[in-house]
Amino acid sequence: MGFFNNLVFSLRTYFSGALVFNKETRNKFREEILSLTVSRTKLILIVVFLIQISNLITDISTQNTPGYIWQGYELTYFIGIYLLIFVAIIFSIIIKISEHYKHKLKYLTRNIIIKSTWIFLLGGTLFFCFSDIAYKNVLSNFTLIILITGVMPIFNPVELFSIVGSYSMICLTWAFICKMDSSFIQQIIVLVIIALFTSNSQYKNSINIFKEREALREANQKLYYLSETDQLTGLLNRRGLNTNIYNLIQNVKTEEDIISVIMVDIDFFKKYNDKFLHSGGDRCLNIIGESIKNCINTKDYDIAARYGGEEFIVIAKGLNSEKTLKLAIKIKDTIAKLQIPFDLNDGFPFVTISEGTYISKLDYEKDDLERFIKNIIDEADKQLYNAKENGRNCISYQNVLYR
Repeated sequence: MGFFNNLVFSLRTYFSGALVFNKETRNKFREEILSLTVSRTKLILIVVFLIQISNLITDISTQNTPGYIWQGYELTYFIGIYLLIFVAIIFSIIIKISEHYKHKLKYLTRNIIIKSTWIFLLGGTLFFCFSDIAYKNVLSNFTLIILITGVMPIFNPVELFSIVGSYSMICLTWAFICKMDSSFIQQIIVLVIIALFTSNSQYKNSINIFKEREALREANQKLYYLSETDQLTGLLNRRGLNTNIYNLIQNVKTEEDIISVIMVDIDFFKKYNDKFLHSGGDRCLNIIGESIKNCINTKDYDIAARYGGEEFIVIAKGLNSEKTLKLAIKIKDTIAKLQIPFDLNDGFPFVTISEGTYISKLDYEKDDLERFIKNIIDEADKQLYNAKENGRNCISYQNVLYR
């Protein structure tokens, strides 16, 4: 059983290489392939339309003699051409509408529309091709459409083999019943095989290209993360702060909304660093950075960043003065509960922090956002300076100290 299961999995992987992706990536790959196939479907519909029009014009000009009446096969042939042209136009409209509303339509619905288009096109062209062989004893230019129809889509090869294989069996059965020339049958089989293997090759290439692009995207994401993250604390760095504060303010809906800024500074950190060396200072910064991050609500786009050295900054939206002070007190109390030993902290046995808070409504002009951000940070920094000048281990808001 183990060998059989491995064999089945290997075959499925060969025919559907997308199985190597996880669910999320596979869905993304399927969407990408569907979008690409939609583009190609639009092109093949145009090709089919032009070829049919060309056939129609040629046959009409050839057989347009006085007293000539279309009947039998010829009448069916021309009705079929008109029908193929009409349905090509209808499918073009349906695809256009489905793409316009693709965010509302499920993947399955859009996929069914595309598959139905290709089934119709391939079935219709195979029918006309074998009709030409049966009644005119010629291999018509519909064989070109067979090749194009097989080559153009990038389907899962299992789906393509199912569609083309089913039609091929039907047409071959019909060909043997009608006792067609074997050379025609062989040529059709060759065209179908070429189309199948070409499409399978395209599908495999699409998987490889997608993998390479995903790997590049992940690498770029990692580089982007590294460029905006402080490696010591895991918080945002100054660059990340600048990017995220813009996003935060843009998520605030009205000018009545409030932005709160809390500047945090570790008291006498230079002394701490001198006593416990840089390794001890790094551990202290890491612990305090993690604690500050745990105090904020990241679901509401609140930001915690290392501002520089032993300074941190917290930016939140929608907090009034009372809630902002509560958040500042929560941060201060959280650090105090850590009880990080430090006997050079001006009478306190543990590491403490000082905080400066500032609250502002969004009353800036549209083109003045950068200056507004600078001003609110500067105001919070002034409050932090006030806290440090008045004994540290406290919170300053509007020059009032909270211990």
